[in-house]
Amino acid sequence: MTRDKRHFVRMKRIIYQLAVIAVFAGIDFAPLDVHAQADQGWTREKAAKWFAGMDWFKGGSGAPSKKKYDAFGRELEDESADTASNAASKTIVNAGLQPAPPVNMVEFARQYHANPSRWDKAFAYLKNTDFSTLKPGRYPVDGDDVYAVITLGPPKNVDDTTTWESHRNFEDIHYVISGKEKIGIIPLAQAKVVRQYDSARDLAGYSAKGSYYVATPGVFFIITTEEAHRPGIRADGSDMVKKLFIKVRKS
Repeated sequence: MTRDKRHFVRMKRIIYQLAVIAVFAGIDFAPLDVHAQADQGWTREKAAKWFAGMDWFKGGSGAPSKKKYDAFGRELEDESADTASNAASKTIVNAGLQPAPPVNMVEFARQYHANPSRWDKAFAYLKNTDFSTLKPGRYPVDGDDVYAVITLGPPKNVDDTTTWESHRNFEDIHYVISGKEKIGIIPLAQAKVVRQYDSARDLAGYSAKGSYYVATPGVFFIITTEEAHRPGIRADGSDMVKKLFIKVRKS
């Protein structure tokens, strides 16, 4: 068994244990409404078993498109001129990535199976791109259906100016490239709307009291449209954060 395969098997075992704990503790953030469990009969137990198998992450192991882009997301005609990305590399650049709890496994299962191609491209981009070389900006992954945004700046303090948010049209993958931050995540039903949905920005604002999780390199967060989240909060010992957001259009 190769080293990469041993690592993947070990990671599957860890994820399975987390999934089982999440099911019995009731912390998988799965919505209780009927539509959330209708597609393919996605119960919490079924979604947790599928999630623990990690097949959804293996699907993104292939090399992404060989097209290359500059720091402004413009396609380069001469691939040799690209100094911004090695996303076409067949080697997994970011090995050992793991999903962080909490995960709304039911909603993620529904969305993944509705359009696995989009999610596979998103995870391939996450695993195969050297983000240390990329400047802040927007980068296309699959047209307007999947795209990445890289930011760089100081994290925010928790105060009245930082509100919770949610989206309707895009699911999120959050990944801290360097530094450290806290991110709040809570079921949407437990948040109170304070800023009405803006369709142009695909954004609504909320007030809520939710749990915070520490985001560090090596761990990514899957946030569906069924959660409100509050990213970019200052964590001890980190004054600058470089972060990746991958936006995946909801099916």
